[in-house]
Amino acid sequence: MDQHYLAIKSALYAHCLREVEGRLKAIEDSLTQIKEARNSETKSSAGDKYETSRAMMQIEEDRLNAQFLEAAAVRNSLRRIDVRAGAGVVAEGSLILTDKASYYISVGVGRVLLEGTNYFCISAQAPIAKLMLGAEAGDERSFNGRSFTIMGVY
Repeated sequence: MDQHYLAIKSALYAHCLREVEGRLKAIEDSLTQIKEARNSETKSSAGDKYETSRAMMQIEEDRLNAQFLEAAAVRNSLRRIDVRAGAGVVAEGSLILTDKASYYISVGVGRVLLEGTNYFCISAQAPIAKLMLGAEAGDERSFNGRSFTIMGVY
């Protein structure tokens, strides 16, 4: 694989990993705050207010735990990607250059500006990624009524 594209893939991978790790850290911080608030809250004479407050905290904690598990699964799928792999066909971990946009199939973190070029980091489950999976350079695809040509797969 061309060193230029390997460097781009490596930079995009590192960006995606930082984003996912940042999400995990933010969720952990929120969970810590909830636990501290619950532990510091004392039962007052207004028992219903206390119970309602604890129930609300529990709902929020459950929601955050679900988000944490989802983000951890995303991190695990990202860690399975080998940035050095480049089979010439679109697969998870591929950098795809089209005549309209550039994509990195990894995790869905959105647009990343790198060396003056926009790259869209998308998951393999994204509709446009599913459309491109298995494609090669020179293949044409159409998405949302717009046609594009795959110029390169790295």
